[in-house]
Amino acid sequence: MIRRLWPLALLAIVVPAAPASALTARDGRARAVRAYRALQRNYYLTDQKIYRGTSNSYLWPYSQALGATISVAGLRYHEHGRMEAAVRDRLAGLGRYFDAKAVPQAYSANPGPYLSHYKYYDDNEWVGLELLRRYHQVREPFLLQRAKAIFKLAVFGWDRNSAHACPGGVLFSQRPWNQARNAITNAPAAEMGLRIYQYTHETYYLQWAKRMYDWVRRCLQIKGSELYFDRIDFKGLIPRAVLTYDEGPMLGASVLLYRVTGQARYLKRAQAMAREAMKFFSRGRLRNDPPAWSGILFENLLLLDAVRPNPGYRRYIEAWADHGWNKLRDPATDLFPPNGPQATAVATQSAFAKVFALLATEPAAIP
Repeated sequence: MIRRLWPLALLAIVVPAAPASALTARDGRARAVRAYRALQRNYYLTDQKIYRGTSNSYLWPYSQALGATISVAGLRYHEHGRMEAAVRDRLAGLGRYFDAKAVPQAYSANPGPYLSHYKYYDDNEWVGLELLRRYHQVREPFLLQRAKAIFKLAVFGWDRNSAHACPGGVLFSQRPWNQARNAITNAPAAEMGLRIYQYTHETYYLQWAKRMYDWVRRCLQIKGSELYFDRIDFKGLIPRAVLTYDEGPMLGASVLLYRVTGQARYLKRAQAMAREAMKFFSRGRLRNDPPAWSGILFENLLLLDAVRPNPGYRRYIEAWADHGWNKLRDPATDLFPPNGPQATAVATQSAFAKVFALLATEPAAIP
């Protein structure tokens, strides 16, 4: 689960990012591999197939490590066979979190044998998106089937109480006292639904994806902006938090809606969102942001770049990545320090490995 404790001010003086030299695919690949190897060498428990440390063993950081593994495997460099085995190993470890007895079935925040009773919808959706990225690589039916099951969970989590402020929206968790419906429980689910629709052409997924996407726009969009607040409670209270991991999935969902519908308004919306996000999340703000959160924004910017190339997107991401590599990384270990109160070591290391891998990926290969 991702806990949200500190809001960002909506208005601030923006410091433009300094121009970055272009990162070559070769350098990006080398950095991705080194960051990934450091992740596995320092944190992975091979016999247990999970990551060392209580904060690192939750499903959220595991989902990010899974994403890093899949991204590095997608580079198809000289250790491709070994990376394919690593992906299979991560998927086996992911099975430790699966609660087959839950109704509906879902991944737990904790690995077995200590499966948590209440499930977190965003945790499951991050996993679902990674399973779909892996499905794009290998077309294994299990991956699509499990992603469909996670989407079913998100639909199950839709708030059906019409008495609540701004009715609808996927809840944050199944805990009885939860009152939050979040951008990050609806936008990633919308992305999932749209990707499943791309593979299956089943209108159920498109319809629900639009419903989730439209709910975020109706209930969380900042007036006069293409950015979004984080959440709303049952009484209509909206904390003034604007977070990278909220903006990224809404941007990505806009790109995917353009892909599946051909409607230019979605592409224009994604481009406007990218401009505003890069301005709002200035260099200074990004450096105070948990890297895994920033990585979610970057992944979706690269999706937009694959559809409508803009050198500014990559320069923005490369400036962050270069700063991390040159200023934050320990050159003796290739480890990046966790940044911010929400960061964990595994999620942080995974974010850098994944971002470098995505920067090294040809745009045409980005699903």
